[in-house]
Amino acid sequence: MQKSIFSVLFIAAALCGFSQDNNKSVLETAHSFQRQGDYQNAILVLNRGLEQQPNDLTILKEIAFTYYLQRDFLKAKQVQ
Repeated sequence: MQKSIFSVLFIAAALCGFSQDNNKSVLETAHSFQRQGDYQNAILVLNRGLEQQPNDLTILKEIAFTYYLQRDFLKAKQVQ
């Protein structure tokens, strides 16, 4: 019984760690595109990250910020 509980907790912790690493790599890639001024690719990367982690506030904030940098203020305001 204890082994099965431990196994479930271990798998859950591993999945959480994987999702955080994936989120970090998405943000790093998007920031790289932002620094280069390639806002379309930054938005593309962020949207793919959002598909993997729906309603992630950090990714949503970065999408809005990228639209702001692109000077598309209407889309930046509409990001939810």
